[in-house]
Amino acid sequence: MSPGEARKGSRVASTLRSATARWEGTPYQMGGTTRRGVDCSGFVQRLYRDELDVKLSRSTRAQVQQGRRISEDHLRPGDLVFFRLARKSRHVGVYVGDGEFAHASTSAGVTISSLERDYWQDAYWTARRVLRLTSASPEEVAAGSASERTSW
Repeated sequence: MSPGEARKGSRVASTLRSATARWEGTPYQMGGTTRRGVDCSGFVQRLYRDELDVKLSRSTRAQVQQGRRISEDHLRPGDLVFFRLARKSRHVGVYVGDGEFAHASTSAGVTISSLERDYWQDAYWTARRVLRLTSASPEEVAAGSASERTSW
């Protein structure tokens, strides 16, 4: 990563962490997109729209099709991280750096969690880079293709 990319990534991480702090405590609500209640894809959509001026699709199913696949070991702030929680249940969050991601959890509402927790490691599915401020090397894209653990 170039020094310029590192600075941009640091700014993105700071922006996302600050925004998440403002949302912290917002309860999980299926289909929600406001601070009265929000679901995971609604939270990610709002973060991208309000903080990064980027339009994302509304559903997790659509968001996982956006951008390009990135391997877990090449995550950068702003990358979308996806999880398979149950047979048909999917979850999305935004990587905020230092091994952590922001998301709307059914149990805790909007929060920041560690990707290192066994729960998230076991459920990890794939990651997508949507932001254009950082570019993926061919190795990162190829590694991302290999790291996608299952299909939708």
